[in-house]
Amino acid sequence: MSEFVFEVAMSCGGCSGAVTKALTRHADEKKYDMKIDANLEKQTVTITLKDELKGEAYDDMQTELYEVIKKTGKKVAEPKKAQEDEAA
Repeated sequence: MSEFVFEVAMSCGGCSGAVTKALTRHADEKKYDMKIDANLEKQTVTITLKDELKGEAYDDMQTELYEVIKKTGKKVAEPKKAQEDEAA
């Protein structure tokens, strides 16, 4: 499994619903098996993908999911790449 956590500014259930809906639609289109948890209290969206991704494949998926969230119009912090985490 691969997990992606994004910091997303969400002020209400409608905001978290919009993000969840966009990600669900994207997952359905791409045939991804993933679980989405939008947490208003923590201001995070956690996406768990059934497949295990590492390195560049992980970074590519992270960027793809980031772009989907960004298109909802919600403010989302740019995530760190896997290589940045390994270098730290």
